[in-house]
Amino acid sequence: MKLFFSAIYSSRFLLLLVFCSFLTAWNCRKTPVGVEMSYQRNFVIQSGLTPLASHNFEFKDILPDTAAFFNAVGINSNQILAIEPRSMKLQLIFNTGVNLNFVERAEVQITTPEDATLGSKIVFFRDDVPLSTSDRLDLVANNVDVKNFLYKRRYQIKLTLYLRQITPQNIDVQLNWSFFARTN
Repeated sequence: MKLFFSAIYSSRFLLLLVFCSFLTAWNCRKTPVGVEMSYQRNFVIQSGLTPLASHNFEFKDILPDTAAFFNAVGINSNQILAIEPRSMKLQLIFNTGVNLNFVERAEVQITTPEDATLGSKIVFFRDDVPLSTSDRLDLVANNVDVKNFLYKRRYQIKLTLYLRQITPQNIDVQLNWSFFARTN
C-alpha cells in the first residue's frame, strides 16, 4: 500500500515537473530585433472645443527617415519584416493646472498622400480614458503593419479626440510616438 501511494506522488511530481518545463520553454521566445523609430510634434488644443463633435489634429508631411534609422544600427530595408506601432503619448508641455481628463477617447490614423490605394490604418487608440488622467495620456498600439506607409517619402498622422467636457483653455501639447521596425 505504501508503495502504491509513493508511486502516485512520484507520478504527480513528474507531471508537475513536465508542466513547469513546458511553461518555461513556452515563455522563452526570441526578443524582437530591429530598430525603434521615434517622432514628435507639438500642437495646441484650442479652448472651447465641445464634446458634441470629434476634433481632428492633422500632422502632414512627416518624413519617415527610415534610411537614417536603419543605417544607425547597420541594417537595410530588405531585412525589415514589418514596421509596427510601438508607443504614443499625449503630454502637456507646460504645467498650467489643467489635466487631460476632458478627453474621453482618442484614435490615431496613418495615411500617405503619395499612394491613395493604401487608404488609412488605425495605429494607436485609447477608449474610456480614466477621469483620473493627469498631464499625460498613453495610447494603445494597434497590431498593424505600417511598412508600406513608412517606405514612402512622407506620411501623415491624424489624431481624433472625442471629449467628455469643453476644453477649459488653450493647451500646449506634445505628441510623441514610435514605430518598431522588426527584422526577426
